[in-house]
Amino acid sequence: MSQLHKKFGDEQVKAILRNYQEGQMTRQHAQELLGIGKSRFFVLLQQYRTSPTSMSIEYHRKAPGRISSEADQLVR
Repeated sequence: MSQLHKKFGDEQVKAILRNYQEGQMTRQHAQELLGIGKSRFFVLLQQYRTSPTSMSIEYHRKAPGRISSEADQLVR
């Protein structure tokens, strides 16, 4: 299973969730298209229902890298 933010853009995921919400596709089909499980699907759906215009699947690293930029410069 690859990472969702690498396979799809925000608008593509929103379109799939919108189609599911409007009854144009089943949950199973939406999950297959996205390549995610049931739990992840419902987390995304909740985010979409809360704020459909500003929902984003972009990944933002919370922890800094393991090696400092100074150390990285020394290695190169």
